[in-house]
Amino acid sequence: MSEPIPVLLAALEQVAKNRPPGYLEDVMSVSKVLGGVVHVPAEDYARLAAKYNQDIGLAIGTGPGSQLKRMLGNLGIRPSPGCLCNKRAALMDVNGSEWCERNLDEIVGWLREEAQRAHLPFVDQAGKILIRRAIKLARGASASLLNKSPVQRW
Repeated sequence: MSEPIPVLLAALEQVAKNRPPGYLEDVMSVSKVLGGVVHVPAEDYARLAAKYNQDIGLAIGTGPGSQLKRMLGNLGIRPSPGCLCNKRAALMDVNGSEWCERNLDEIVGWLREEAQRAHLPFVDQAGKILIRRAIKLARGASASLLNKSPVQRW
């Protein structure tokens, strides 16, 4: 049996707003909640993803916001007290890769705003490249989680 996939309860509830009726109940019926984290068995995650034709929620630390935050951290850029970085990264994670693609210019604006606040140079095109890379990594992480499941893909 595979390790369960952790999903933030708040993210799952947010995602459920845009899914068919019964979605949240389906997920919760096979999961265990510990604190604010829903632990979904990998087999059920894959089955539900197939049923709803998309990921059921975002595994912790795998979304585009988490990926972008990790990439910036690798460059030595970390959230400072009072910045909106963590909140915006979580918003990107909850809303998903498609939303991030549609709102690329807004996210670039967030990066520019925080760079100005920190007195760092910023180039919009470089910001777009980082965001697109974060989206690609998030999609890869999501696909990887689904492929670890023993459920066969057609």
